[in-house]
This record gives sequence, C-alpha cells and structure tokens, in this order.
Amino acid sequence: MPWNRFKSPRRMIFVNNDENKNPRNCFYGDRSKKSFLRYTLTIRTQRIVNYLKKYIEEKEIKGRIRILDIGCADGLMTEDIFRNIPCEIVIGIEKNVSFHLESKRNILYLFGDGCFLPFQSDQFNVIVISAILKHIKNTNAFANELSRVLKMKGIVIITDPRPLFIRMGIIIGKFDKKWLFNIWSSRDYDNFFGCYGFKLIYFQNYMLPFQLGKRCEELLGSIPLKPFFLHQIGVLEKEKEFL
Repeated sequence: MPWNRFKSPRRMIFVNNDENKNPRNCFYGDRSKKSFLRYTLTIRTQRIVNYLKKYIEEKEIKGRIRILDIGCADGLMTEDIFRNIPCEIVIGIEKNVSFHLESKRNILYLFGDGCFLPFQSDQFNVIVISAILKHIKNTNAFANELSRVLKMKGIVIITDPRPLFIRMGIIIGKFDKKWLFNIWSSRDYDNFFGCYGFKLIYFQNYMLPFQLGKRCEELLGSIPLKPFFLHQIGVLEKEKEFL
C-alpha cells in the first residue's frame, strides 16, 4: 500500500458528511476536560492496548503492524495506541468534520465513513471500532469493508456500552434513540459478523461506573460483577474471505 500518497499536511476529505457538520452537541468535543469522559476514554484505551499486547505476544507477530481506527473522534485513543503498540502506521478515520486533526509521522487522519474505506484489500492487521458500532446504520456495507481491508487472521476490536446501559441511557436522555441502530450483545456480534467470515474469539464486560483508580479497577475486574460493568469489549478474528 503506497502510504506516502496519504501523508499530506492537509486533511483529506473523501466522503460527503453533511449530517455531521454541527459540532455544537458533539459528545467527544470536551472529553479532554470532563472527568468522567476522560475516565471512560482511559479505561477503553487500556483494554484495547492490553489486548493488543497480548495478541501480538501470543501470535508471535514479528515486525510492525498496521492499525485502522474507525471513528477516531479527537484522535486521543489513536495516538495512545501508537505510543504503546509497535505500529508501522495507525490510520484514524472520522466522519465528524468538526474535529481538526493533523496527521503526524506514522499517524494519519482521514475524513470518511467506515462503509467506504479508501484502501486496497488486505491492508490491516487490526481494526479498532470504539463506541461507534451502535451508530452504524448500514451494517452490511460496514462489515463487508472490514472483511475486505483486513488481512487474513487479522482482528477487529469492538467496544461499546453494554445493551442494558445503552437502554438506560436512552431513558435518561444520554443517548438519542434516532442515532442508535445496533444494541448488540456478544451473541449478536458472533451471529452477524460470522456471516462475513469472522469468529468471536474474546468477549468481556468491563468498566465500573465509579472512578476508583487503576489498581482498584484491576482488582474488582477479577471479580464476577457483570451486572455493574458499563462496557463490553469483543474481538473478532477474520477466518475466511467474504465473497
């Protein structure tokens, strides 16, 4: 893949995103300032980075890997992944044009939609989908693109709030139902993405609703407190090509 053709100091816009041009009510716009948003971002990122380290070690992956972060928002997670994982390149794609993201060395930001990815087939070892699957309307096109650009035996890491807490969020007004198209459990991940050549290889509930610090999080995370965990993480492995 000729990555250098994307390495421009100017951002690329390759999809028309008229419905996402109003930043006024952007959920992620202030997560660097609000304590709980920083907390959820930190815990999600830790889970993803920890799994990636384990994955690289267990699979004995040599060399630097290519990671695609779909729905990268402000790029905070994208850059944290790059700092902690030996990457050849990390590409973040975001369709909300209110974010002003500047590409850096080996970290590239593009405007776009996960349903139309501007890459050749079999380009990435890892695809990260953090807190956006619930907002994907055309899941068939989305899953097809994931399968197309991911290498064989590559993985897709999905994080989202648990279905129970998404429904609670709708009731209290945290989530707008008109933007929620998927409220999926681990079984839903396996059933749907299985049709596109993926297999669910890991699933866990995590993230307590209280900011207790890293050590307390790890301790309580080892106890079966499923009803209290806010989020879930699932990992899909590409087992076969989707035709």
